[in-house]
Amino acid sequence: MSNTDALKARGTRLSQLTDALNESFRKVEVALQKLGLGVRARIVMSSSVIEDGRGNGVGTETIWLTYGKLDGKWRLLLETELSDRDDIVVEPLLNASREDRVSASQRLDDLLRAMVEEVDREIAEVDDARERVDTFLQAVKP
Repeated sequence: MSNTDALKARGTRLSQLTDALNESFRKVEVALQKLGLGVRARIVMSSSVIEDGRGNGVGTETIWLTYGKLDGKWRLLLETELSDRDDIVVEPLLNASREDRVSASQRLDDLLRAMVEEVDREIAEVDDARERVDTFLQAVKP
């Protein structure tokens, strides 16, 4: 087998594995949607200093792994936030670079923990709100 044949075979294998990774992420999204949590959660996937041409730090770039809504559908997302801008760039994880998808795969357990914490926080918040409304209702009831 020539070097180019071996390289082509490796490229084919990488493509197959990447397709399999994408399919696994699709399945994760479906499984999370079926849970019906309806909460947004995110964790820092990476953070780096932005430097000017002279090596001076001028800001930070933070990339978040997020479970949230995009175009009305709950998805795994990457959100890129630059400290010197007000906007956040949001993209579906499935559209991100292979490198970012591999990195995200290493942080899924952390995202799940953040989702559990957020669900618990929102349960407590909604229960407290319900109690306040019920108390108010008792106060105004004839």
